[in-house]
Amino acid sequence: MRLLLSPAILLSVFLVIAGDLAAAQLTLSGGGLLTGPASPEGERLDYKTQFSGAWEVVSADSGVSAMHLAVTRENKAIMFDATIFGASHARLPANMSCRPDINRKNESVLDCYAHAVEFDLKTYRTRVLKAILGDGSFVVLGGRRSFNYEFVPPEAATSSTLFDLRFLRVTTDGRDENNLYPFIHLSTDGNLFVFANNRSILLQPRTGRVLREFPVLPGGSRNYPASGMSVLLPLVLRHQRSVAARQPAPFPAQVLICGGAPHESFHLVDNANTFLPALKSCGRLTITDANANWVMEDMPIPRTIGDMLLLPNGDVLLINGARTGCSGWDFARDPVLAPLLYKPGASRVTGLGRWKELAPTAIPRMYHSTSAVLPDASILVSGSNTNPRYNFTTLFPTELRVEKFRPPYLDPALAAQRPEILAASVPKEITYTESFTVEFTGAKAQEADVKVTMYAPPFTTHGFSMNQRLLVLRVEEFRPVGNGNAAAAAVKVLAPPSGDVAPPGWYMLFVVCKGLPSDAAWIHIQAKL
Repeated sequence: MRLLLSPAILLSVFLVIAGDLAAAQLTLSGGGLLTGPASPEGERLDYKTQFSGAWEVVSADSGVSAMHLAVTRENKAIMFDATIFGASHARLPANMSCRPDINRKNESVLDCYAHAVEFDLKTYRTRVLKAILGDGSFVVLGGRRSFNYEFVPPEAATSSTLFDLRFLRVTTDGRDENNLYPFIHLSTDGNLFVFANNRSILLQPRTGRVLREFPVLPGGSRNYPASGMSVLLPLVLRHQRSVAARQPAPFPAQVLICGGAPHESFHLVDNANTFLPALKSCGRLTITDANANWVMEDMPIPRTIGDMLLLPNGDVLLINGARTGCSGWDFARDPVLAPLLYKPGASRVTGLGRWKELAPTAIPRMYHSTSAVLPDASILVSGSNTNPRYNFTTLFPTELRVEKFRPPYLDPALAAQRPEILAASVPKEITYTESFTVEFTGAKAQEADVKVTMYAPPFTTHGFSMNQRLLVLRVEEFRPVGNGNAAAAAVKVLAPPSGDVAPPGWYMLFVVCKGLPSDAAWIHIQAKL
């Protein structure tokens, strides 16, 4: 039994989360016409299946309810919860010392509970145990009544550590706020797209200059406590030039924002116990377009306090959440049990041409729930706590069960068609604009069927996966290997051009054949010195 006892103040990529944190660690197994902005991929005919996904409970009790979640290159999921909620569900062993309970004025009151667990998804054994910029530094932005941002590490050339951002002040809906946990995406030009409430700007972080303000996104509020969802859609580098040729900048970048709640939702729950329907609308915005404007469409299911994940094949998964209410203790009702699959490149021949409702879970995942893409292309789903402490007798009890969801591309009937990366062929480290080759087996494919993607695993909390990013690399060469069997091939690809497109760090690298992803290999992009 191993323990991690030291509490810490967690600085998220975009938001300071106040309070001490508990943590849990999980070891992962397996390593018509298009209306709206141009698709990042274009429509393709990929795998065909009637499989709508499958759920599996992989832990009945993780010990910690995951309010915060991140996946590391060691194939572990780090789960955090705040120790201010009191005891976790994992007591310290007899040979470990308790510590003073920081929530009590009386120092003689002890905290005898662990705040980290390691869970192996193969054996199911449990052991008690920020925005990134193009140069690898972080921006910490926002917070309750914190209308500013700062760099981590601090900028040596400036005397001030905090930079005022009036935009955060003017997007506050009074007591309801509706602009916490702002959505922030690093654009391909090195500037930050910042979205709060229903408004957005392009921010030059080094100078604090607001370069432009985008049109208002109609329909309601999208940020905490209204709590919609957002991703930067996959960046397709198909037309990237080699280092010898000057690259026109920037690459097109498109943001998707879905769900949320009416501006007055929090106020009505708090004062009248009235739970308004969540928003169904989504907006897509090409933030690199000089004439950018929102293009709207509806989800088949309204959703607030959900999560939005980029899948390795370029699809988008919407998961967790509720149909009515908003974020906050016990401020939501009507759990949404069914995930949605969104295909950004599909045609909208009918009203829901891009959407597919998937198999539902039996476990409500409400406020403080989390999810993450795993190296085996499945989804880890955890957390949900609508209570100020661990409480197992309320309408929505504190949730300690951990699930894995297998999207349609993991249909068991398609397993033999999934590509398998030969790990020895993948370099552990690459530099920008470097060509490298990935070999794979198991998929009979032509070049047009194959793409190689790189996924930046995010830090997830309160419905936003910070720094999540999927890159579709340029294919320079595709060839069969061995005896010419098309089921074994090598694909030569071009690494991303800069840190503005792909910030330095570790990525999951996938080979995708006809929409079916391989298990990931980890690859590192080194920051330029």
